[in-house]
Amino acid sequence: MPAAVNISTEEKRALNNLRKDEQVTIVPADKGRSVVVMDMDEYKEKVSVLLNDTNTYLKITDKRSNPTSSVEKDLNKLLLNIKEEKNGDISQIGPGLYKKLYCSNSTPASFYGLPKIHKPERPLRPITSSIGSPTYAVSKHLVSILSPLRRNRFCVKNSSEFAQKIQQHTVASDEIMVSFDVKSLFTSIPVDLALTIANERLQKDQDLAERTNMSISNIMRLLEFVLNHNYFKHDAIHYKQIFGCAMGSPISPVIADLVMEEIEETAIATAPHPPKWWFRYVDDSHTCLKKDQVDEFHQHLNSINPSIQFTLELEDTKGQGLPFLDTITTRRGTQLEVNVYRKPTHTDRYLDFNSHHPMCHKRSVVSTLLRRAQNIPSTQKGKRDETKRVKAVLRDNNYPSSFISSCERSLSKLPTDLPSNGFVVLPYVQGISERISRILRQQQIKVAFKPLRTLNSLFPRPKAQERVDRPQSGTVYKISCTNCSFVYYGQTERSLKTRIAEHKRAVSMFDHNSKISCHVHENNHEMNFGNVRVVGHEANYHERLFLEAWFSVQDPQSGNDHIAIPEVYKSLACA
Repeated sequence: MPAAVNISTEEKRALNNLRKDEQVTIVPADKGRSVVVMDMDEYKEKVSVLLNDTNTYLKITDKRSNPTSSVEKDLNKLLLNIKEEKNGDISQIGPGLYKKLYCSNSTPASFYGLPKIHKPERPLRPITSSIGSPTYAVSKHLVSILSPLRRNRFCVKNSSEFAQKIQQHTVASDEIMVSFDVKSLFTSIPVDLALTIANERLQKDQDLAERTNMSISNIMRLLEFVLNHNYFKHDAIHYKQIFGCAMGSPISPVIADLVMEEIEETAIATAPHPPKWWFRYVDDSHTCLKKDQVDEFHQHLNSINPSIQFTLELEDTKGQGLPFLDTITTRRGTQLEVNVYRKPTHTDRYLDFNSHHPMCHKRSVVSTLLRRAQNIPSTQKGKRDETKRVKAVLRDNNYPSSFISSCERSLSKLPTDLPSNGFVVLPYVQGISERISRILRQQQIKVAFKPLRTLNSLFPRPKAQERVDRPQSGTVYKISCTNCSFVYYGQTERSLKTRIAEHKRAVSMFDHNSKISCHVHENNHEMNFGNVRVVGHEANYHERLFLEAWFSVQDPQSGNDHIAIPEVYKSLACA
């Protein structure tokens, strides 16, 4: 059943015309909930400015050179080398992990930009989407190994934690609040510095053996490979990022945190006049200094590493305060007052109550905004004013007052952590998904919903446009017999063409381990390899196995092996 249509015919026609307009590109803003319609020529010009930075990017001019396959080959060779090494009696990379990290049929990362509409001239933030690239799986695995190395001494997790901590401080008349922000943090990180810091932290980690069987030297070999092989493709041209970390690689935020910790700890420890406090979120910090020591500390901060340079923003001493994350800190005498901050480009647009989304998503919108109204403002008046504003904005987004009140009453209830037998994500179709969810929850299976179609999905993102010509992988497929009702369901992360060729080879060699080969030779039948049907796409290996089993259970004529699925799923599949 298709999702309900909740836009008018005129609105739908306007959106379709906008989507077909080749003179514009439609992208989300770098921050906030805005959607930006940019002139295509302006967008391309700004991307060109980014890529023409020869200190950061290298254009691969040989059009015959596609680095993807060579990177894939070199990485697999490195993985095999580590797999064959032993840590005592245990392989440093076991068979399951090796299969997960091994890359085949990978595609080049894609490059695009998101406009910073809150800044003059609307510059683009460079993003490299590395999903499906040769180094993506290894990069994700390294995150689980390196994340615990972060000390988080000066880090805040979110605005609520910052609001709680900053209220413990006071500010004198000769002091001023300052925000320091790193210029283009990810692309400014020296790889050699990142590797040195990661190695030093690994050497001191007493719990490393609980997370991995790999030696420190092999972890570093993989990390060095990932950081030094940032290739991507844009507008049919291949590039290599020759400095910094890729904004979009899973490992980059962890590396950025480790480097920032080292920079800030060194700066504060060696400063002639250290700041009164220092709170940081990624590349943005909130601090307090004597007014006559701001320039001194700024110069000292920028002297720690020539590649990591900071800009500063001073507190508005006329009462406007200093913004940080989505808070603004204002002095009231020597005391500090915290309130919710919204950029001038903030739209006050949230998920509309009439949207075709599950009710739990709408409750989450209300609860999140109301909870923020209670957690961030430091005064009772601030909490009341913010709550009043939130309710007005929610009503503008068509939320009924009774629904808002119901969500507000539930804020005091503690969430119950029920035992779980698994987790599934269901496409949301009103009236149907809820019924399926109730059945699954009776089996203690947690359920989340994903909207089938949103307004954003109508417009291809720049990264999606880059992927149009990529080979399809991560598929679940169906092969039928031309002589009888026998069907075979299979799955592959590689290209379908490669997998079908393997099936054909198994038939020609009479491979007794192949269900297709056995059926063909035992019955003197032929499989319809020329009309293979793709029944699903899924990048995640375990979810792909489940899809293969789901279709096999649904079809009584299937003759392939598959994983066992719970009885509750069987009843749904056969319903």
